[in-house]
Amino acid sequence: MVKLDPAPKKELDKRDATAVPIADIHKSTGVYRLHEAGILGEGVKVAVVDTGIYYGHSALGGGFGPGFKVEGGLDLIGDGYWPGEPKNPDNDIEDFQGHGTHVAGIVAGETEEFKGVAPKATLYGYKVMGFIDYTDDETLIEAFLAAYDDDVDVITCSIGGADGWPDSAWQRVSDRIAATGIVITIAAGNSGWEGAYHGSSGSSAKGVFAVASTETPVIVGKPFNATFTDKAGASKTVTLGYMADEAFPETMNRPIVPLTLDLTSAVARGCQPFPPGTPSFANSIILLRSGGCQNLVKQRNARAFGADYVLTYNDESVLEIPFGYETATIGTISGDAGHEIIALIKDGGNVTGDFSLDQTRPIGIVSPYGNLANDFTSIGALNDLSIKPDIAAPGGNIYSTYLQMPTWTILSGTSMATPYVAGVAALYISKFGGKKVHGAKFSEQLMMRIISSGERVAWSHGIVTQDFTASVAQVGTGLVNASKVLDYTTQLSLERFALNDTANFAAQHTVAVTNNAAEVVTYSFSVEPAAGFDTLDASDPNRLAKYPLAPQIMVPEVALPEDGFSVGPGETKTAEFTFKVPEGLNARLLPTYSGSIAVKSSKGESLAIPYLGLAANLQKEMHETFEVGYPLATKGPDGSITLDPTNSITFTFDLSTAAQDFPRVAYEVKWGVKTLRWDIFEDGWDESAWTSYPPVVGENGYVGTATGYRRTTDQANFDPARDSKNRTVAFPLVNIFRTSIETPRHIVWWLGGLGDGTDIKPGNYTMRFAALNPLGDPAKADNWDVYDLKKIVVSSSPHWA
Repeated sequence: MVKLDPAPKKELDKRDATAVPIADIHKSTGVYRLHEAGILGEGVKVAVVDTGIYYGHSALGGGFGPGFKVEGGLDLIGDGYWPGEPKNPDNDIEDFQGHGTHVAGIVAGETEEFKGVAPKATLYGYKVMGFIDYTDDETLIEAFLAAYDDDVDVITCSIGGADGWPDSAWQRVSDRIAATGIVITIAAGNSGWEGAYHGSSGSSAKGVFAVASTETPVIVGKPFNATFTDKAGASKTVTLGYMADEAFPETMNRPIVPLTLDLTSAVARGCQPFPPGTPSFANSIILLRSGGCQNLVKQRNARAFGADYVLTYNDESVLEIPFGYETATIGTISGDAGHEIIALIKDGGNVTGDFSLDQTRPIGIVSPYGNLANDFTSIGALNDLSIKPDIAAPGGNIYSTYLQMPTWTILSGTSMATPYVAGVAALYISKFGGKKVHGAKFSEQLMMRIISSGERVAWSHGIVTQDFTASVAQVGTGLVNASKVLDYTTQLSLERFALNDTANFAAQHTVAVTNNAAEVVTYSFSVEPAAGFDTLDASDPNRLAKYPLAPQIMVPEVALPEDGFSVGPGETKTAEFTFKVPEGLNARLLPTYSGSIAVKSSKGESLAIPYLGLAANLQKEMHETFEVGYPLATKGPDGSITLDPTNSITFTFDLSTAAQDFPRVAYEVKWGVKTLRWDIFEDGWDESAWTSYPPVVGENGYVGTATGYRRTTDQANFDPARDSKNRTVAFPLVNIFRTSIETPRHIVWWLGGLGDGTDIKPGNYTMRFAALNPLGDPAKADNWDVYDLKKIVVSSSPHWA
């Protein structure tokens, strides 16, 4: 029986607040040590598919073309406002948004103080967004193919949208490119608040990395010297960091004075008018505790007592730049620094802040919340229960290159974590070679080296940690460890142990273990469970639970290779594992369990293989895929007439602006839908006639499939003077993403066209609108969630007026 091992607990206690070099961000991932060994990504071509690159940035080489760091690429959309205007491709990849530049700096930026993950790598940029924050699968596919033609080693793309299917067009193309040996990293998404099973688009492909985000261990701020003088007169000056939108004047050298010495007092926040008798802060820097109210309120209260400068100490959340609106300048220091200042003053000492240091020089502030999963990182797995994400990397509060004003900035997202993993791949390739050396299987081999390197991450939401390991559905195997990727002599075959649900349970799994060491190595195997969670909301089982999810103990029994085994130099052995579904869980709430199989060697190596399963019959428990109250059928201008599916309904298919007499169906789904059908049958048809799949026109009363008008997102009505009724797509639709906060209800219109190109003829019909339930068999009628209009009357063929 496998027991739950204690998770690596994140300690949030007091630490040294002294500033550190910004390169220390790379210590927790092992990249720092590789840099010290001179492994810097030289000779590796990394493609950045994004908003372009500001190649004039000094940290990115200052130019574009052969001989520069940014050596090539392509602008696929031009410098305008596509999609609001036509594309105008060219060869200039200038960035107008900054996102792609930030990504490029994470991969390969370099200055004296700043180093990207692979600072000597060569960059290629593929611009898929201009001034508008939009692109489409067609453009992304074109960019990936252009990168393939340019013979790059790695493609990184920090773009995606709601999806969660591994086989959509972009995903298929990505898999085929990866199968040639090119390594691909794509962002897992920033929708953590949507709950589980909210996969992104491109990163859902099996052969690419879906990269999750963890908080940076080192936040970049501005420097100042703090002189701590104790009550005996002994002084010590240390450099601290602070976050501020506007730097404090370099001429300022003032005492730092807390409003109160009581750390727990509400007064410490400065959210209420200061009490009578409070001394003036005209010649000092007032120190307040963060939170409790807007910074504007703190500044206003402080200004009433002469304070021109405010420092807050942040001990309740991740350190971020404070923004205020009053004349008092405001900055934030870490909770550790604030506590140290107050402790010394409370003991009779004093602290002075000297801001004469170069305020443009970045300095590192150690974050007590570093390496915890960011709350925004999307939670998997995929709709078909495949495992995603794969691995995590620093993505929260990441400092990197930007546009001209400013030239550096801090951004957060899986967008920032994704190029980090691309950089790790570049480091490996620079030392050992890539596809040209190892062939088409290279990307698969490196993928498992990176996945298996993951270090467990503590379960958290925001800054709250618990004694559990974060779910594979949130962070994959955990935080990437580049030292393992490059240094370990053990190679595992690419495996993700997707256990599926109870009805399709995949109990048996294997992994090939290859020993590339010069001596015999003995391997042992163990289970490292992660936190489980209920996918559905216990208070409303018809809806998915939103973030934060509640961690639970969910541990499968696993039969492991007894006593492990030994593998000779250059040899490979296969390890077999048999899983059993955890018992005693509430299947109605779709409990999701996960963890890793730890592979440990006599050389001290430790690797991880992810597993994830659903302790329920998904088809049984999710037999109603549509959200409560949906689908909803309407007609008329703006869909103003709601239709009663129990009554006979007449459509004239008069498309004039005054009539708009065609069916509109709005629907929401609580799980991704593999197949959505809108079918027309003869009058009187019922579900008992659904006996084969797909239906064939002329058989069993089947008239044909409807076509959906390709409306724009905000289009309220069909305008015959402007719109073409032939701008349609035939049902069935496939790979529908689930409804969420950021992806509201879907709306489809039927203007009377059928899938064979003809129009519906006048007559009586039955309309069937249906979603295939999760993991359903389309040939079985009861595997569909069906919405019928039992009798529709078409009184005339589609017409304009």
